Amino acid sequence: MKDDNHLNAVDALLGTLKEMYDKQKLYVNGPLSLRFSSPLSQFLSMANNDEGIPTCYVEMAILYHVSLFVCSLLNIYLFYFSPLT
Repeated sequence: MKDDNHLNAVDALLGTLKEMYDKQKLYVNGPLSLRFSSPLSQFLSMANNDEGIPTCYVEMAILYHVSLFVCSLLNIYLFYFSPLT
C-alpha cells in the first residue's frame, strides 16, 4: 500500500482503543481484522476508485446486548471514532 497508510491507520485505531480503555474502561471485545482489496470498476463497490489504488478495510466486531446502557456506549464509540471516518 502507498506510504504504509494502512499501518498508520491501524496505529491510530489502536491508540484510540487504548484511550477509550484508559478514560472510560471500555474495550472492544471482538476481533480486529484487516481486509485488502484491489481497485474495482464497479460503481457501488467501496473499493471503487479511478486512481487504481488498493483499499484496506479494518473490521471490528463489537458485541453488546440491548439495554439503556447501549445508547450511552454507542455515543462513546461515536465520539472516539468520528475523527477516523
